[in-house]
Amino acid sequence: MPNEINVKTCEATNALASAECDLHQFAAKDNIEVSIDWFELLQKQVYPDDRGVRYYFVAEKNIPSTILPLRLTNNGGVRTVESLGNYYTSLYAPLLTNDSNLHVLRYMLASASRDHDSAHVMRFAPMDPESDVYKGLLSELRTIGWIPFKFFCFGNWFLTVDFTWEGYLKKRSANLRSSVKRRNKDFAAEGGTLEVVSNADKVEQAIADFQEVYTASWKIPEPYPDFVPSLIRRLSTIGMLRLGIARLQGKPIAAQLWIVGQGKASIYKVAYNKAFASLSPGTVLTSHLLKYVIEQDQVKEVDFLIGDDEYKKIWMSDRRERWGIVAYNPRTIIGFALLIKEVAGRVAKILRKKIKEIFLRSQQLGGSTNWISRLKIFAATTQHQRDQKMSWTIRPIAQFSEFRKEWDALVQSRPGTPFLESAFLLPLLDVFGTGEEQLCLLHSDSQLCAAAIMQRRQKSIWQTFQPSQLPLGAWVTNGNVDLVSACNELLRRLPGLTLGIGASQLDPRIQIRPEDSAKVRTQDYIQTAWIDIGGSFETYWEARGKNLKQNTRKQRNKLQAEGIETRIECITTPEGVKKAIEDYGSLESAGWKAADGTAILPDNAQGHFYRKMLENFCSMGRGRIYRYWFDDKVVAMDLCIHDHTAIVILKTAYDESYKAVSPSTLMRQDEFQQLFDEQKFSRIEFYGKVMEWHTRWTTQSRTLYHATEYRWAWLKKLHARMSAPVEQPSQELPSPVKT
Repeated sequence: MPNEINVKTCEATNALASAECDLHQFAAKDNIEVSIDWFELLQKQVYPDDRGVRYYFVAEKNIPSTILPLRLTNNGGVRTVESLGNYYTSLYAPLLTNDSNLHVLRYMLASASRDHDSAHVMRFAPMDPESDVYKGLLSELRTIGWIPFKFFCFGNWFLTVDFTWEGYLKKRSANLRSSVKRRNKDFAAEGGTLEVVSNADKVEQAIADFQEVYTASWKIPEPYPDFVPSLIRRLSTIGMLRLGIARLQGKPIAAQLWIVGQGKASIYKVAYNKAFASLSPGTVLTSHLLKYVIEQDQVKEVDFLIGDDEYKKIWMSDRRERWGIVAYNPRTIIGFALLIKEVAGRVAKILRKKIKEIFLRSQQLGGSTNWISRLKIFAATTQHQRDQKMSWTIRPIAQFSEFRKEWDALVQSRPGTPFLESAFLLPLLDVFGTGEEQLCLLHSDSQLCAAAIMQRRQKSIWQTFQPSQLPLGAWVTNGNVDLVSACNELLRRLPGLTLGIGASQLDPRIQIRPEDSAKVRTQDYIQTAWIDIGGSFETYWEARGKNLKQNTRKQRNKLQAEGIETRIECITTPEGVKKAIEDYGSLESAGWKAADGTAILPDNAQGHFYRKMLENFCSMGRGRIYRYWFDDKVVAMDLCIHDHTAIVILKTAYDESYKAVSPSTLMRQDEFQQLFDEQKFSRIEFYGKVMEWHTRWTTQSRTLYHATEYRWAWLKKLHARMSAPVEQPSQELPSPVKT
């Protein structure tokens, strides 16, 4: 290393200050995340006792020109050098001055690797892929002999401002303009007020208001509760704070933390009290702050930071991406092994993409037999090679809890089916299982790629665990596992002589439906409907049929004429589940379900399951029980669970004595309006047979299916002959399950 490049290191920002380094050049400007203030706050609140935090810097006469904040970690023997940050970080970059020379990064990176006993991996994210420092890191990593790769982090929506507030509104959709005008008017009429706190005078009360709103929102509690309050205080002292508070008759019901620097406003945290969702306080507050930063701060850019959430597209106009860099040290055994794994994964991804392109191309050209034949041969060869490394492990269902984290990670990799998570399945097995079920796990290179819970249907027939409470069969994959090949291998691993395997109630959105073949038979199960949440509720409602809109209006007018007040309530806490299940049971026990014994009651098996399951999801912040009231009487309820993508309506009940005014329809209207206003989910899923009432709310549906793998082709033919006559209900394997 040349003598003139003297890389120094310290473990905290205060060590830089104590060394009398001049840090004023690294103070917050347009983006606080690229400042010494940010890393000081991050270390103090998130990594106070972490001995791996390092600041590498080059200085001349105690004036640093470049500071590289890093964190050295050791996970399972893999020594990693990574950018100092976590999920609070929306953009990472080294701290630079106008005199910075990016070539010094190579010496900093080499020093960090040596300090970590020849590190195996380096990782930097999220970054601006168009920035000089991103390109510089890639170049300097190669210079020191490391092998870097780029990877995508997330989309970033932003708005370039070259107009007034009125000019902005003209460029937005008519739906947004109408919604902003109407929501602000309604909010003001209810006694709502808006405030923007920008200095230290009112900051403590503003923090208290922010935390009150955050606690009452849908947000998961912060793991580092002092981080955001400390950030707010720091912003208030440097003039970058714009903390918006919406109050209803003095009570804070929405709060948003915006950060304004030199010509740029960043929307950092948003939340509102879900009990006031009908007033759309989030929309009201966003429009107020947006107008404020355009008119008062005269910013040139507004940045919505992390993610491609649908609602961000409504407010912003442009999208860019944030990428990361991962690099491997090929001079170490572990680094070289991880490099090979990275290359193999990327090659496999490219091959999958090419295969899909070939298939789509062949379909566009009329389904050329030659192309399809080649594709099938290639796919079969690839699958055979992959199967050589795959192996099913069969375990008793009593061990499910030991594998729940691995199972849940697999389910969550294909979002939209929260009912396949252990929080749903464990209480389901406890109440409706026999204890004889088998947990089946398919691993490839130590990674779980498919899993199922299987039960004996007959002596030699196995089927996925499928009680009526479970919308889909207990079968999950990572999306890269062929159903037929996996079932064929599992058929040979299950206990005893297995003649057939039934995978019931599969969703083609999650598991591609295979073609029927000599040993494989599929059959339609039901059509199920869903609603895409995008744009405003007003647009969605306008697209509904004339009868639905007229009937709901008549029913509301009738109730109003009778002096009956309606309201919707959403229960999300585990403490509220017990009473909610009692109320739900009262609705069902008064209707037809009580007669056939399927009603949910607090003291029956159904009640025990739904209470435990909903308590599980509510404790994770992912359960919702909607309760609809006529005055002080509960008349309709929905039991729902969700992940970050979809909310699933599991059960609905209503008071049949009010059937003439359709309380469940009125509840759905208010419920869906809240969901559209939230813009938290992309879909509402019904996962039940499409009924006439479904078609009033959506025109979208897909067909769930069953699939059966027979051990021998002749067995499939024999079973077909032995099946019931055409005019009788099909006895296909697996049989449809009552829902």
